[in-house]
Amino acid sequence: MESPDLFVKTVTLKFLDAKNLRIAIAGMVSEHGIISIDGKSNSLIVCDTKENLEKILTQIKKADRTPKQIMVEVVILDVQLDDDTEIGINWDLLSDKTYD
Repeated sequence: MESPDLFVKTVTLKFLDAKNLRIAIAGMVSEHGIISIDGKSNSLIVCDTKENLEKILTQIKKADRTPKQIMVEVVILDVQLDDDTEIGINWDLLSDKTYD
C-alpha cells in the first residue's frame, strides 16, 4: 500500500498549552499522521494528509481563543480617625428617606 502525501503545518498557540491540546486532538490524527510539540515556542507541529490537516487546524483555531475574563473594580480608601470624628454610617446620605 502506498502511503499518502503528507503535509506539515506549525501552529503557535496563544492561549492554550501545547501539551494539553496535543492530548485533546490526538484522536483526530490519521494512521499516517503525527503531532509533535515545540515546548519553547508553545507550538504544535502537525503532519498529516491535506484533508485531515485542514480539519485538525480548524479545531486548533476553535480551541485557542482568548479565555473569558471578568473585570474587578476596587476602591482603596485611607481613613484617619481622631477623637473628633464620629464613627458610624450616615444613613441619610444613602437614601432620600429620613430615619428618626
